[in-house]
Amino acid sequence: MPRLPWRGRRRGIWPALVLIAVGVGIWWLVHPPQKQDWLEWPAYDASDPMTARLQPTGRDLLWSRAAMRGSTRLFLSNHPEVLPLTECTLWRDEASGPGEVRYLAYLCHINSDDHPVYLGLLVENAGNAPFTVTGEEVATQSAPNRSIREMWHQQTRVGRRNAYAELSGQLFKPLPQLEAPAGTSRRILVWKMPASSTLGARVRLILRGADGPVRCRLSTVWAKSEKRLTIGLSLIPHGRSQQRGSWLSAEVVADNRDDPFDLAGKEREGETVRCLRLCQPVYQGEKKVGYSRDVVYTRERSFNPAEALPNIGTYGARTHVELHVKNSSNREQTVELYLRYPDRRITGYYIGAATVYAYDGKRWTPRETRAVNLGSMTFTNFITGTKTQDRHWFTSALASYPVPAGGRLVIPLDVTHDYPAMLPLGIVLRKAGNIQDNRD
Repeated sequence: MPRLPWRGRRRGIWPALVLIAVGVGIWWLVHPPQKQDWLEWPAYDASDPMTARLQPTGRDLLWSRAAMRGSTRLFLSNHPEVLPLTECTLWRDEASGPGEVRYLAYLCHINSDDHPVYLGLLVENAGNAPFTVTGEEVATQSAPNRSIREMWHQQTRVGRRNAYAELSGQLFKPLPQLEAPAGTSRRILVWKMPASSTLGARVRLILRGADGPVRCRLSTVWAKSEKRLTIGLSLIPHGRSQQRGSWLSAEVVADNRDDPFDLAGKEREGETVRCLRLCQPVYQGEKKVGYSRDVVYTRERSFNPAEALPNIGTYGARTHVELHVKNSSNREQTVELYLRYPDRRITGYYIGAATVYAYDGKRWTPRETRAVNLGSMTFTNFITGTKTQDRHWFTSALASYPVPAGGRLVIPLDVTHDYPAMLPLGIVLRKAGNIQDNRD
């Protein structure tokens, strides 16, 4: 076939370029770009030598306390993650206050149907005086999932973004002020959930009375149309999966004051790396039989305990940890701080965020907040049987701090867990030493 002259070839190229441009445009519409507007802590994978050097060598450090703090109520709507077939109320809370009621509401739900549905956060004024509702919210929604692997990646994006927002105070959007006269119910927020998508949200609310005490009911409801979002729907029957409930406080404080990490241990004596675990499972052999005593959001403490489920992972809450370190040696030592997915018997992800202070030897620097993305997950192609290991045994490095000879240090650490976190989270303290010594 004779070659076309350049002008003729150029004319033939244009239709191809147009087709390519149309194809790219369609692809971008189906797969819109997702901007990552959060920061993440760096992580080590299983093959990194540092991961092995962070394996705890001594016994776990013990918590001296783990308790709720503050007066902002925690409202947890994560039961079940997959919305039930029948329209219903997912969780309902009732509260009262002399002048106001504050909430931190955490929602995470999956629409597994092949059509869009609506999820609403509703408030009812159950008192005799009007009140106003103000606040802010951050909501992240996944694109429709086309595979299990894609679903997990989308859901980790939801959790990382929302957890980062909670601790950093960024990405929240203010809510318009809502008036709630006595005896009325109002929709605070409504989200439209596409088919096969996941919605995660954190909502901070202030219900403030102008002329008297506040008495309110807060509920999450799902329906097939926005008009059907109403407080008249019945509460979903009690089940065993996931968590739901509401508690008096949305913050947990914990510390190891009575069992501090001592930097005097020598590199080769097995006390160089120590771990504290949040919501640590208790095992008999390979069988999980319960959780350690640091679980504070029990069903007995929840509103409506007969229908609530324990918030084992402290989902939605903020945990403020005070890490106590001492240096009994006669020279300055450096302690390093890491987060770790610590239990090889659990397959899954740990998703959340952490805030730490950095110390330059003279003063505390401003807080630094980043998302945490740890995990150990293997995906199976059910057609070919091929298994792909997606992530394995990640460890996040946070900060290091000098501790003078004979001195003590309290390291503040704030964490929050988000879907699809699978606890426990390990907080690792390590004495910085000669790497060659660690290899011996």
